[in-house]
Amino acid sequence: MRQYGHLNVSQRTALQEILASRDQVTALEGSTGTGKTTALAAVRDATERERYHVEGFAPTSRAAHKLAEAGIESSTLQRLLLRGEQGIPAADQKRLYVVDESSLATTKQMHAFLERLGGENRVLLVGDVRQHEAVDAGRPYYQLQEAGIRTAHLDESVRQRDPELKTVIEQLSRGDVHSALEGLDQQGRGHEIGPREERLTAVANE
Repeated sequence: MRQYGHLNVSQRTALQEILASRDQVTALEGSTGTGKTTALAAVRDATERERYHVEGFAPTSRAAHKLAEAGIESSTLQRLLLRGEQGIPAADQKRLYVVDESSLATTKQMHAFLERLGGENRVLLVGDVRQHEAVDAGRPYYQLQEAGIRTAHLDESVRQRDPELKTVIEQLSRGDVHSALEGLDQQGRGHEIGPREERLTAVANE
């Protein structure tokens, strides 16, 4: 892991968990600002060293372009599924498929994707269960985690430099809203506007 000294503790731990897993499907859970792109670039580098071909997919073109920033050849999940039976190549070499923003994938999409995997194919599902869900039915990414899929977590903010705000953001990313609001209040960052009409006016002005 010496070559990944630029990663923070959370990113290195996640990388080690992903590489150590022998499961065919694993997950990487992380909220916005935790350095998922940097972590995925390290995953790509490490798996390519093990002679895996790495390819990325995402439910939206925006997410696919973001995934490409990690150096992963990417396209939309819909485009893959439209290829039919030829969508996933035969097991001519080991392959790692990275699916970003997995919370946006529907149950039908996830099922169609996973059932085509060959024995040498591995999948890394990336996302945040607290973000938007698919428009169509199903929450497969959330349900897989609930069912016990091995999941690595990114929980350290890399965007926020202010240490006090960084703590608050990390609390929010864990869903600890009460502690986060208490922290903001203690830091003097909370401002209460009493009367309802004044609150609405302030919101409108902002």
